[in-house]
Parts: sequence; structure tokens; C-alpha cells
Amino acid sequence: MIAMFHRPKPLVQEGVRPRIRPGIDWRFILTQGPVLTVFVLHCVWILPAVVQSEFWFSDARLYFRATTAWLDGGNPWATSIHGLSFAGPPPTLLLNLPLIPFGEDVAWAFWPAAGILGIVSVLRRLRLPLWWILFPPIVEGLIAGSPDYVLAGLALGRLAWIPALTKPYSAPAILAERGWRPVLIAGMLLVLTFAFLPWGLFVESLPLVADTLMRHTDHLSAWGNPFGMVLVSGALLILGRRLGLGLAVPALWPNAQLHYAVFSMYAASRSPVLAIGLSLPIQGAAPASIIVFAGWTVIARYRARSNPGGR
Repeated sequence: MIAMFHRPKPLVQEGVRPRIRPGIDWRFILTQGPVLTVFVLHCVWILPAVVQSEFWFSDARLYFRATTAWLDGGNPWATSIHGLSFAGPPPTLLLNLPLIPFGEDVAWAFWPAAGILGIVSVLRRLRLPLWWILFPPIVEGLIAGSPDYVLAGLALGRLAWIPALTKPYSAPAILAERGWRPVLIAGMLLVLTFAFLPWGLFVESLPLVADTLMRHTDHLSAWGNPFGMVLVSGALLILGRRLGLGLAVPALWPNAQLHYAVFSMYAASRSPVLAIGLSLPIQGAAPASIIVFAGWTVIARYRARSNPGGR
């Protein structure tokens, strides 16, 4: 199985027959082996929910119906499917506007298919192996048909302002990877949406939105725990701009859900500790992994300063 991921490179010389030594890659086993194990165990754990066909791509239908409700003069935040109500901010309603002429079934098929393409583009840009498609924040959202995976692909390119506008929890990672420009553009467009999106109705529906988030999220970040928030904030500062901002959502975002970490994949791929911590649907797992990684970073920096010559 290891050979599937790391094939030994034969010595190639003219006139010399290469000798291949198919040894065990212990470095992969010790570092990436635990990560891959957690990914696979998560897939096994959610298998009972996966086989229930009514949950397949339910977010794709929910988002489409919310946009339809808005266009018909109704309340998007009263839209629900399988007991889950729409809870996105008003700009999220814009995502399905191009699909309205084609109908709900097309949207239901489009978002998962486009999401797979988006994730593959993220894996290629970050130079991650294909098995990272089993990363739990990817798996859970793809099953639901969330648009986040299309947006995750856009977040690494010139259209990063689209996820920054429609999914606020993508903004910290976009700041980390693309800088301030896409977020500034999204901010200016956000002001323009006050003229035509149902912001007043959204404010009126905030109790319903809050109730939905409370009932259907795992609250995975340190938000609401003062001591934990202080610790993880210090850890983010230690890690610097790119990693610190990239991990800000799983660390501190209110009502954080597992699939939000799809925008933190660069940071997650930097360490097995982070990859595993951001994969566990357990309260405090992600903040704890960030704190541990920051502590290890401090020790590594100290050792590097104490032994600059590497002796």
C-alpha cells in the first residue's frame, strides 16, 4: 500500500541495469500514516449517514431553494430541508443566481461536481497527494453538496473575492494566501448588496439563524471559552501571518463547523498534528492541535537559535 504513494526511484545510468529496492517508507508511516488512518476512520464513521440517500447533496437543494424564496419575495431563512434551515448571510444567496433558469435538479448536480473539481485544483496548487481528498472537512461538505468546495478553489486564485463576499469564514485564509486585495474588493461589493439583498429580513431572522447554528453545529473552535481563546490567540500570533490567519477560523470562529477547515488546508498540511486536529469533530480538538503545534514551533525556533550551525 505504501508503494502506491511513494515509489522507489531506480538508479539510472547508461549501461548499468537499475537496481530497485522496494523498502518500507518508515518516514511516511510515522508522519503521514496516522493522518491517513484518521481520514479513513472518519469515512468509516460517517458511512451510516452516507448510505441514507436523502442526505446526499442536501445543501445544494437548500441553497437553491433559499435563493428561489428570496426572488419570490419570501423569507430565505425560513427555508429548510430535512429539518435544517438556511443560515447563510445574504450574499450567499447570489451563488445560485446563475443556476435559477436551469432549475433545482441542475443545481443539485452542479455543486457536488464543481466541488470535486475545486478540491482537485486545491490539492494540485498545494501539491498534496490525492488521498487528501479524504480529509474529513472535504468529505463531509462534498456529501452535503456545499458550495464551499468550489469557493475553496477560487480562494487560491484571482477570483478570491467571490468566496470572501459569500462565505465570510473564508476571509482569514484568503488574507493569509492572497493578501488584502480580494477582501477589500469583497468589502466594497458587500456595501453595494445593501441596495438589493434582503438585509433587513436577515436581521429580523437572526434569532432563527442563531437557533439553527446552535442546533446543527459542533462548536469546534475555542469561541466562548475565555481561557481557551487566550491560549489559542497566543498560538496564532506565534505562528505568524500565513499560518496564524490560515488557522484563525478553526481556532476562534463562532459556531465553527468541521467543513470550514477546507479553507485552512495549507496550514493543515504543514503538520500531522494540525491535519489530525482539524479532522476531528470534537470540541476543542482543533484549538488544542494549534496550541501544541505552536509550542513545538517555539521549541524548534529556540533549538535553531541555540545551535545555528546544526551541530
